[in-house]
Amino acid sequence: MGKERILTLCFLLIGFVLKAQDNTHFSQGIFNQAFVNPGYVGSAGLFQATGVVRMEMTGFEKNPRSMVLNVNGPIDVLHGGVNLSIYNDEMGYFKTPGVSIGYAFRFPLWKGNLSFGLSAGFLSTSIDNSNWRQPDGTNADPVIPTKDDGATSPDFGFGAYYNDDKLFIGFSCMHLLETKITKTDVASKLPRVFYLMAGYRFVLSDPNFDIRPSIYMSTDLSVAHYTANAHVFYRNKLWGGLSYRLNEAIVANVGFELFGGVKVGYSYDFITTKVRKGAKGSHEILLNYNFTISTEKKKQQYRSVRYL
Repeated sequence: MGKERILTLCFLLIGFVLKAQDNTHFSQGIFNQAFVNPGYVGSAGLFQATGVVRMEMTGFEKNPRSMVLNVNGPIDVLHGGVNLSIYNDEMGYFKTPGVSIGYAFRFPLWKGNLSFGLSAGFLSTSIDNSNWRQPDGTNADPVIPTKDDGATSPDFGFGAYYNDDKLFIGFSCMHLLETKITKTDVASKLPRVFYLMAGYRFVLSDPNFDIRPSIYMSTDLSVAHYTANAHVFYRNKLWGGLSYRLNEAIVANVGFELFGGVKVGYSYDFITTKVRKGAKGSHEILLNYNFTISTEKKKQQYRSVRYL
């Protein structure tokens, strides 16, 4: 039994390490690029407030759950944009909250604009060891620490982003300093994660409709994830699409404008791996609001033809 308990603990730690090695994969991440690319900040030409809640592999006890709140927008006097992100990941007895601010310097290039951005913040990881239980309901196993573990460390990111009226392409690297996530020597650092994303907007013969294919890739140089997306938009107020995450899931998503520029999106992941036998899929809800900050007495409203 002692060996079995040691193996169980090892698998729990390995699961955490695998989770920590890559940021959460948001199925609607193409609509929230500022979270993984500081270079995106301010590129839409208006302020964007985006909140995302994701529940992965529902059906499993203590399944992974993630939340992100991001606000970014242009500041002309700074020749770029600023960003604030607040986020939290939970999986089993692990919690990883964090906060970051970012700035992107932006300048004209070709038919659009190119920007370079940096983000800085803190990432805090807590491991609730005291609540781990054996099958008999006790926590007397000497292998499992009785004290909580975790660490709070600075976290930095870098990104580059180009966009015009139809094309966008971005590259970024998050966790530049390989953020420390535990006080122990086992799996104590969060490896750098590299992102590449690109997309194009095709306007159809009916200008009310457009198709937006895109790709979204991430890797920590040991594991890579690839996602292909295709969305159809109607007057930028109603959209639907499908995504395929290689060897992981098929994703269906829809979205629409509620009122006054407030938009909501929903996606469901159909898991394609063997995990689907126990899981009921993953749910994700996105809420977005675009606005401008003006010194004029009369408030202005914005209607974007770009992503959200």
